[in-house]
Amino acid sequence: MTEATPRDDAPTKHHTAIMIWLCVTPTLIVINLLFAPVLEQIPMVLRTVLVATITVALVVYLLMPILHRIYRRIRK
Repeated sequence: MTEATPRDDAPTKHHTAIMIWLCVTPTLIVINLLFAPVLEQIPMVLRTVLVATITVALVVYLLMPILHRIYRRIRK
């Protein structure tokens, strides 16, 4: 098996951690504020699973690709 080599324009682990935090935190705040009336009626465990699933999908498929493009533009 060969080891994957990092791309030259790939963010460092520290930059990736910051980008994840910049995506996850506001997303969780917005979801909880927008859907609070609905979410408070759902049992806590189910609510947590639901919010986590929505957040992960938004971060992975929408927000992180945008931040990666911005990061590459800045690094050039």
